[in-house]
Amino acid sequence: MKSKFFAIVMAVLLVFTMTACSNDGESKSTKKDKNTKTEKNKNDKSDSKKGDSDDIDPDPTPGEDDEELDEDDDVNPDPEADDDINPDPEADDDINPDPEAEGEHDDLPKHKVGEVIKSDGFDVTVKKVSTKASKKKGKKLVILDVELKNMTDDTREISFEISGVYDNENVELDLSQADSTLVEDGVEAHKSVRGKLAYYADSASKKFYVVIRPNMDDFDDQRKVEFSVK
Repeated sequence: MKSKFFAIVMAVLLVFTMTACSNDGESKSTKKDKNTKTEKNKNDKSDSKKGDSDDIDPDPTPGEDDEELDEDDDVNPDPEADDDINPDPEADDDINPDPEAEGEHDDLPKHKVGEVIKSDGFDVTVKKVSTKASKKKGKKLVILDVELKNMTDDTREISFEISGVYDNENVELDLSQADSTLVEDGVEAHKSVRGKLAYYADSASKKFYVVIRPNMDDFDDQRKVEFSVK
């Protein structure tokens, strides 16, 4: 009888113990789940705050990019901005093709075609001026008919110089050797020689002048003959 009673008591205790253990396990599991959910909510809130912070101020050091951009602007300025500050020094070449020649001959004594330019060596006369077409595109030939007279008592080599022929823009013309006929042989005393000197000019140019040194022994003696052509 005692043995049966003892077995019943042990069975009850076993059931009670198992029930208590089961409740305790469920309680721990529930608490763990609550802790897990709480931790997850905290992480979600933290991520949400972090995302909001990134949207509001993505750059942790605001202003640095702006400063770098400003510095780059100083280092690499607009390449076209210097056009007004540093204009092209060659931009006026077409307007003033020979600025040194401009006004250089303004003060020289002036002569006309057919007028004798006298000197101690040779008298020089531009007898007439004519033009003709040339083989160069956009160019014509301006031809000077020149007479030289030896004013000394001895035979002399020609000692005069055409310093240059210019158009009204002070552009010096190029000599056409093939179309020139003035010789440079000796000229007998009081004798004259005559020949032609041809120069290339723009087809549209009409006004010209020639600078002459009549006597190379007087290098500073220069004369200017002005003329026009059709």
